[in-house]
Amino acid sequence: MASADRLWPFLCPSHPDHDDQPLNPVAADAPSLVDLECSRVLVCVAENDLLKERGWLYYQELGRRGWIGVVEIQETQGEDHGFHLYALGNEKAQDMIKRLAAFFNREMPPLL
Repeated sequence: MASADRLWPFLCPSHPDHDDQPLNPVAADAPSLVDLECSRVLVCVAENDLLKERGWLYYQELGRRGWIGVVEIQETQGEDHGFHLYALGNEKAQDMIKRLAAFFNREMPPLL
């Protein structure tokens, strides 16, 4: 059993099966991803992140579920969840911040 599986019921006792919509956008009762109102998504995960598999699932499901847009994924090797927030001097953290800034500042594609 993964650490997240043991930790989740403690963090969210009302959804002990990991199907809380904010952390599982592909849950059975989650809103349709087709209706996602943006044209770009950047999913960021870290190699040692407890939620890494959830991030990869979200990345994969955006295309499978009919969402029309551009999805990118960034996995940072050797780091944990939120590393870029508490280790700002770390080169990987600085690279992540630059990647986020570039994503946010990139020109938006035209809406379909």
